[in-house]
Amino acid sequence: MLTPPTPCIEPTPVVDYDAVFPRIRPGRPLRTPETVCITGDTPWLASITPCPWPLEALPRDPGLHLAARIPESPTLNVPLDINTPRQLLPLLETHLQEDIMPFWVRHAIDDAGGINTCIADDGTLVSREKWLWSQWRAVWVFSEMYRCIEKKQQWLDLAYHVYHFCLKHGWDDSVPGWVLRLDHEGNVLAGCDSIYVDGFAIYGATALSRATGDHEPLELALKTARAVLNRLPQPHDQIPHFPYPVAAGARMHGIPMSFSLYFWELGQLANDDALRAEAVKLSDEIFNHFYRKDRDLIVERIADDGSELPAPDGTAVVPGHVIEDMWFQAHIARDRGDQARIDLAMHLMQRHLEVGWDEEFKRAALEVG
Repeated sequence: MLTPPTPCIEPTPVVDYDAVFPRIRPGRPLRTPETVCITGDTPWLASITPCPWPLEALPRDPGLHLAARIPESPTLNVPLDINTPRQLLPLLETHLQEDIMPFWVRHAIDDAGGINTCIADDGTLVSREKWLWSQWRAVWVFSEMYRCIEKKQQWLDLAYHVYHFCLKHGWDDSVPGWVLRLDHEGNVLAGCDSIYVDGFAIYGATALSRATGDHEPLELALKTARAVLNRLPQPHDQIPHFPYPVAAGARMHGIPMSFSLYFWELGQLANDDALRAEAVKLSDEIFNHFYRKDRDLIVERIADDGSELPAPDGTAVVPGHVIEDMWFQAHIARDRGDQARIDLAMHLMQRHLEVGWDEEFKRAALEVG
């Protein structure tokens, strides 16, 4: 049974920051400057869905984040007091609506179908190849723009424009799953090489159905979820995981991190207890196995049996990945009324920002070990 589209009056935070921030600062200052200045050279600042991989690993798809560096943007050169995080909301809303979305509408929409994501900062088109994970992220963004920001027909039109391109060219029924990369005419350049494309398809199709009440994308999301659920019991080194290979006997944080959220969102929309249960199982795996309580850190890889792998692979921590994941987990915990897990997620956000913070460059390191 399809749950009616969820009303979204404004993009409210997952948790009450005014209440949470005092709790997650137990008498010690956050190791960042007292004020931060968000400047135009900060890449991918207002990305709606962060990318878990470094851009250099995918040089032909620099638009993975569906955001843009806009050096001339006046909305970003504003000093912010780190102790009043609600100042961020109007700043980022303005940047989203006046800088990011106009950039992509102006430069990226491909009349032949889909959205071009290989674009230089000045809007110059680099390639018309279509990476499906970016296509499905675009479906999510345009759908959520309509549902949460502005009931503007353009957002729905663009969501369906990209959705129909994916639907026409991207599904490989022989696998089954979504291919990784197409040319501008929809010919397959790389097949079902990454489970994450399936995840973004679930997420994007779910968002489109939630925004419109359309059953077709919901059924597509459910079909994709069934295909993924048949794959997840396999060892992670046997699950397509482009761009990074998985060592034999290892489990990757990115899989439970991503699919806990995707299954939860789809389960909520479809009112499917089985999907919600799968989401909770994956969420529990993160906190029960990837989270190493002795070090208060979430590692990127563990052994198949849940034990710790030897260094360096087994001790690697990706702070940005954990911060992104804790946002996902707090979202799930909020729906479940699990305040203890929300509190732990907020603590781990701060913990990993502190561990990864590079005082010289005033930003978090990609990886620490």
